[in-house]
Amino acid sequence: MNIGIFCHPGIDVVFLKEFVSFLKKSGHEVTIFGNVLSEPEGRSQEPGEIIAHADLIVSVGGDGTFLRTARYVGDKEKPILGVHLGGLGFLADVSPENYKEKFTQYFAGDYKIEKRSVLASKVRKNGKVEKFFAFNDFVVDKGSSLKMIKIKIFIDGEFLNTYRADGLIVSTPTGSTAYNLSAGGPIIFPCLDVITINPICPHTLSARPLVISDIQEIKVKLEDSKGTPFLSIDGQIKTELDNRTEIIIQKAEFHLKLVRFKEDSFFKTLRAKLNWGKDVRSN
Repeated sequence: MNIGIFCHPGIDVVFLKEFVSFLKKSGHEVTIFGNVLSEPEGRSQEPGEIIAHADLIVSVGGDGTFLRTARYVGDKEKPILGVHLGGLGFLADVSPENYKEKFTQYFAGDYKIEKRSVLASKVRKNGKVEKFFAFNDFVVDKGSSLKMIKIKIFIDGEFLNTYRADGLIVSTPTGSTAYNLSAGGPIIFPCLDVITINPICPHTLSARPLVISDIQEIKVKLEDSKGTPFLSIDGQIKTELDNRTEIIIQKAEFHLKLVRFKEDSFFKTLRAKLNWGKDVRSN
């Protein structure tokens, strides 16, 4: 099996060497993106080349590293398995403590593939169209302005609302536990076919998060916006917006394929990450 590894640049090199050694001793070919190891063997500067030849893509780091890895994979739909080395994270179940057990399970075929929806956007500005994909969310942000922005929303061509807010989050179910959760949005079971629209700090309490079907198309238009508003893609890419910008958001035609193990579950992850069921009050 060919395994492609994408790492956080500040990764613990001692752990990475141990991890790569384990994979090679298990009889697999390993290629690592970048210069995280000094040895030239198995190193590549071309993510597309790694992905094209890999049977499995491994992300080693936090959720940010996982999202960057998913962006490299794009519509190739190669399975991604995450080894989590970051802080709070929801995308990887494997840890430095259990990676040998989990990868042994994977090599034995004892796993499942979970398909996660992806969002696609077309940003029309200055007579040009920019295209982006988001695995967590698209965020319209007011940028440097101290004032709120006005965001007009249409669903399948029908006017929904004009939000006066600091911004707007449009998230996948996977992204529901990211910025959306911090902004008071609902936690969505990751395999549901829905999209969440969540205004950030709206000027009226009646402007609440809305969950719609992912077969619907969302149009976003800015009105009377000051400063330099921008569109953020998974918190990693941004493009500037203006009052003439129109953003079309809909479900992408491909999925993000996550490797999951039978003993792991979304509810188990929520309990562990959010301390559900624990009395966190001071004694």
